[in-house]
Amino acid sequence: MFKTFARDKLGADTIATGHYAQVQLDDGGGHVRLLRARDVKKDQSYFLSMTSGAALADVIFPVGGMLKDEVKQLATGSPLLRGLPILTKPESMGVCFIGKRSMPDFLSNYFQLTPGR
Repeated sequence: MFKTFARDKLGADTIATGHYAQVQLDDGGGHVRLLRARDVKKDQSYFLSMTSGAALADVIFPVGGMLKDEVKQLATGSPLLRGLPILTKPESMGVCFIGKRSMPDFLSNYFQLTPGR
Protein backbone atom coordinates (compact mmCIF):
# COMPACT_ATOMS: atom_id res chain seq x y z
CA MET A 1 0.00 0.00 0.00
CA PHE A 2 2.79 2.44 0.87
CA LYS A 3 4.67 4.35 -1.79
CA THR A 4 2.01 3.96 -4.44
CA PHE A 5 0.60 7.47 -4.91
CA ALA A 6 3.91 9.21 -5.68
CA ARG A 7 5.16 6.39 -7.88
CA ASP A 8 1.93 5.66 -9.77
CA LYS A 9 0.73 9.23 -10.21
CA LEU A 10 4.01 11.14 -10.44
CA GLY A 11 6.75 8.63 -11.13
CA ALA A 12 8.49 9.68 -7.90
CA ASP A 13 9.54 7.82 -4.77
CA THR A 14 8.63 10.61 -2.39
CA ILE A 15 6.93 14.01 -2.39
CA ALA A 16 8.36 16.78 -0.22
CA THR A 17 6.30 19.82 0.72
CA GLY A 18 6.89 22.88 2.86
CA HIS A 19 3.87 22.22 5.06
CA TYR A 20 4.37 22.38 8.80
CA ALA A 21 3.21 18.88 9.74
CA GLN A 22 4.75 15.48 10.44
CA VAL A 23 3.95 11.90 9.50
CA GLN A 24 4.67 8.71 11.35
CA LEU A 25 4.73 5.40 9.48
CA ASP A 26 3.92 2.20 11.32
CA ASP A 27 5.68 -0.38 9.17
CA GLY A 28 4.23 -3.28 11.12
CA GLY A 29 0.57 -2.50 10.70
CA GLY A 30 0.73 -0.38 7.58
CA HIS A 31 -0.79 2.68 9.24
CA VAL A 32 0.17 6.30 8.70
CA ARG A 33 -0.39 8.94 11.35
CA LEU A 34 -0.53 12.65 10.60
CA LEU A 35 1.03 14.59 13.48
CA ARG A 36 1.14 18.24 14.40
CA ALA A 37 4.24 20.22 13.55
CA ARG A 38 6.79 21.05 16.22
CA ASP A 39 6.00 24.74 15.66
CA VAL A 40 2.42 24.88 16.91
CA LYS A 41 2.04 28.47 15.65
CA LYS A 42 2.69 27.30 12.07
CA ASP A 43 1.06 23.85 12.27
CA GLN A 44 -0.87 22.88 9.11
CA SER A 45 -1.90 19.35 10.03
CA TYR A 46 -5.55 20.51 10.19
CA PHE A 47 -5.31 21.41 6.49
CA LEU A 48 -3.91 18.00 5.60
CA SER A 49 -6.24 15.99 7.82
CA MET A 50 -8.42 14.74 4.95
CA THR A 51 -5.42 13.45 2.95
CA SER A 52 -5.47 9.69 2.59
CA GLY A 53 -2.99 7.53 4.46
CA ALA A 54 -1.75 6.13 1.14
CA ALA A 55 -0.88 9.62 -0.07
CA LEU A 56 0.66 10.62 3.28
CA ALA A 57 2.88 7.56 3.19
CA ASP A 58 4.63 9.07 0.18
CA VAL A 59 5.10 12.54 1.70
CA ILE A 60 7.88 14.03 3.75
CA PHE A 61 7.54 17.35 5.54
CA PRO A 62 11.15 18.50 6.00
CA VAL A 63 10.20 21.57 8.05
CA GLY A 64 7.60 19.81 10.21
CA GLY A 65 10.09 19.09 12.99
CA MET A 66 11.52 22.61 13.00
CA LEU A 67 10.51 26.01 14.32
CA LYS A 68 9.90 28.74 11.73
CA ASP A 69 12.93 30.71 12.99
CA GLU A 70 15.11 27.61 12.53
CA VAL A 71 13.86 27.19 8.97
CA LYS A 72 14.60 30.83 8.15
CA GLN A 73 18.04 30.62 9.76
CA LEU A 74 18.86 27.47 7.79
CA ALA A 75 17.61 29.01 4.55
CA THR A 76 19.50 32.26 5.14
CA GLY A 77 22.77 30.36 5.50
CA SER A 78 22.25 28.32 2.33
CA PRO A 79 24.09 29.54 -0.78
CA LEU A 80 21.37 27.90 -2.90
CA LEU A 81 18.62 29.95 -1.25
CA ARG A 82 20.41 33.26 -0.81
CA GLY A 83 18.31 36.07 -2.21
CA LEU A 84 15.09 34.05 -2.11
CA PRO A 85 12.26 36.59 -1.58
CA ILE A 86 10.53 34.40 1.01
CA LEU A 87 13.34 35.07 3.47
CA THR A 88 12.38 38.75 3.82
CA LYS A 89 8.68 38.42 3.12
CA PRO A 90 6.33 39.14 6.05
CA GLU A 91 4.47 36.21 7.57
CA SER A 92 1.29 35.25 5.77
CA MET A 93 -1.72 34.01 7.63
CA GLY A 94 -3.96 33.56 4.60
CA VAL A 95 -4.56 30.74 2.21
CA CYS A 96 -1.35 30.58 0.18
CA PHE A 97 -2.70 28.89 -2.94
CA ILE A 98 -5.37 31.46 -3.88
CA GLY A 99 -2.89 34.21 -4.63
CA LYS A 100 -4.18 37.76 -4.51
CA ARG A 101 -7.78 36.77 -5.13
CA SER A 102 -10.36 37.30 -2.42
CA MET A 103 -11.77 34.24 -0.69
CA PRO A 104 -15.29 34.77 -2.18
CA ASP A 105 -13.76 35.07 -5.67
CA PHE A 106 -11.77 31.87 -5.16
CA LEU A 107 -14.75 29.96 -3.75
CA SER A 108 -16.99 31.10 -6.63
CA ASN A 109 -15.00 28.72 -8.86
CA TYR A 110 -16.37 25.79 -6.86
CA PHE A 111 -19.65 26.95 -5.31
CA GLN A 112 -22.55 29.05 -6.42
CA LEU A 113 -22.51 31.96 -4.02
CA THR A 114 -25.91 33.02 -2.79
CA PRO A 115 -26.51 35.74 -0.23
CA GLY A 116 -27.57 34.60 3.21
CA ARG A 117 -29.87 36.29 5.68
